[in-house]
Amino acid sequence: MADDKTISYMAERVVGTGSFGIVFQAKCLETGETVAIKKVLQDKRYKNRELQLMRVMDHPNVFFEALFLFHYK
Repeated sequence: MADDKTISYMAERVVGTGSFGIVFQAKCLETGETVAIKKVLQDKRYKNRELQLMRVMDHPNVFFEALFLFHYK
């Protein structure tokens, strides 16, 4: 069974933008760890090759989760 633990992040600032996404510097609210989160914009006209590559990357600094839910206040 999948781990249903919720981890919350607070976006602190935008560190980069591109045609298909925005990278934020964020802080994990549970641990205080600073992380980078990439919000990938979906466009049905294009195959999202970047997400396909992230799924198969094997690197300790890259974590890929297939589904993220964002709640904006």
